[in-house]
Amino acid sequence: MIDDQANAKLVEDQNKADELYTAEFLEEVNNYSDRIVERNDYVNEFFLYFVVPQLERTRQLKMQNNTEIENSVCYWNYFKFTLHGVYLFFISVFYSVVIPSYVLLKYRRNEKRLNPTQSLAVIRSPATYSKMAFLKNQGVLFYADSLVFSSADVELSLYSQSFLSRLIGVFVIPWLSIKDFFSLFLMVRRHLGFVSAVGMLSYYRKRLSHKVTFGFYLSRLLKNVKPHVFYTGNKEDRFALIEKRLCHEVGIKSVCIPHGLEYSFKMPGGLVGDIFYCNSESAKYHLESLYAQSRTKFLFDENVVFKMLSRHTEALSSKKLVFFPESREPEKNLVIIDFLKRQGFDFLVKLHGKDSLENYRSVIDESCLVDDFDQAISNSICLARKSTVLLEAIYNHSVPIAILVDMKDRAYFEFMFPSLKDESILKVYSFDELKSLVKILRAQNVQ
Repeated sequence: MIDDQANAKLVEDQNKADELYTAEFLEEVNNYSDRIVERNDYVNEFFLYFVVPQLERTRQLKMQNNTEIENSVCYWNYFKFTLHGVYLFFISVFYSVVIPSYVLLKYRRNEKRLNPTQSLAVIRSPATYSKMAFLKNQGVLFYADSLVFSSADVELSLYSQSFLSRLIGVFVIPWLSIKDFFSLFLMVRRHLGFVSAVGMLSYYRKRLSHKVTFGFYLSRLLKNVKPHVFYTGNKEDRFALIEKRLCHEVGIKSVCIPHGLEYSFKMPGGLVGDIFYCNSESAKYHLESLYAQSRTKFLFDENVVFKMLSRHTEALSSKKLVFFPESREPEKNLVIIDFLKRQGFDFLVKLHGKDSLENYRSVIDESCLVDDFDQAISNSICLARKSTVLLEAIYNHSVPIAILVDMKDRAYFEFMFPSLKDESILKVYSFDELKSLVKILRAQNVQ
């Protein structure tokens, strides 16, 4: 079992978080977003993964009365980063040649012809497919980004295009990748400096060529098929901005069925979609205000959300107890699992796809795991920190409980994800509250 002092340190000892994640901080984030003038396909990810954490760090230092932020790099380190940047350039070029060459040899033209009025979507992950599967019954044709996702339910590949298209890609994609490489480098250097720019290039050394390959083939698919509507599950990442840009260029209506929670701060590149279906009514009102100048129409339709999130299972009177850990900060998940174990609760754990049992082996084994997500999310008391799971539980005969014992989780829940303000989500702010609520629900045999 975990030491009690470790529990307190990991979960309770973050009293600065409430001061950090405030409306004032959100305003600071939004103001910085407005100052970013670059509009490449990476701008939202750059902002989300690099700028926002930097703003968090800066604010933390100010709260500690330490206004000096170390940015200096000695000449020798500067030289090493320069060499590393050159190395990353050649690595990126290498992948930008290998991936389209692989596509040329691996895939063949799909002879299926589409009605020009037909709608289509490109699926990139199992989670996205689960949210958008209902569209197949409405005649939407699904393609797979088969470099990262394959399923027997999605027969068509984005890359199964003509030999000429694939051959052209071998020569065009490396050039587009080089342009992206320097566009990305210059943007990050302008905002965060040379060292951070090299660090971001390291993050994208493989991702860049995949993104360019995806964009090249999606562009040709849209121009050849000319669908009336393009559906996507991407909200704001580099693939979302590719889809947004290409649909605008070709004059195709785009509709976002989002995978994941909407952020409460403004993305410099905006969100994808002429129509964006929100996960909750509170998110709709927040995004309408946040993106008041955008041409995106934000909608909340409970029927659409039900189709997105429901697993269409029969309601049962008894509920099992299931904890859904997040993929990040496994030490916080471990504290919660340890508490449930010590209280003697009969519970199951549904791991995130990017998580591992090894993170929790000290307190549970395979017998505590449930593999099937549909089974886990349906007819359960669903415990999570801050996750889409809490919304999905509402539409699957389950009771969602947000465990907000950690101050940072609490702040993110209240300030960063407007969809989680749904009144159907129960909230506990201490382990004592969690213990009492679970016992009450058990005693009531919740319906």
